[in-house]
Amino acid sequence: NIPEEYNEKGYPYGTTICIISTNYNPKSPKQPEYNTTSCKSSYDKSVFGIYAGKQDMGDSKHMVFAVGDGHILVTSEGGNIEIGDYLTSSSLEGHAMKQDDNLLHSYTIAKATESVDWSKEKNNKKLISVTYHAA
Repeated sequence: NIPEEYNEKGYPYGTTICIISTNYNPKSPKQPEYNTTSCKSSYDKSVFGIYAGKQDMGDSKHMVFAVGDGHILVTSEGGNIEIGDYLTSSSLEGHAMKQDDNLLHSYTIAKATESVDWSKEKNNKKLISVTYHAA
């Protein structure tokens, strides 16, 4: 579940998603139901995955990727990004940034598979390719 104001259109593809709470749904007893929002702070250990889009099931279900590969929205807050750098949530809502070390942490969300030199970019945010590592 995502906040009601985003339920119809969803978030932009690649938005970092954090867990607010987890519920038990008796209709799907083997699948937890997560209440989520876009991440809003740096190094947030409640990071859950990356927003991938709304499902076509007619019941307000949204897809969040936590393993595999895809894309993520990043910002320049943590500096230039090199292939292999770990990424975490940033203070720019819904965006990731370069983590300040090379260790997998509870707040690590992805590993960059694309480099970004912010001095060559027109904006301080970009969608890049990654492998997801939400722990």
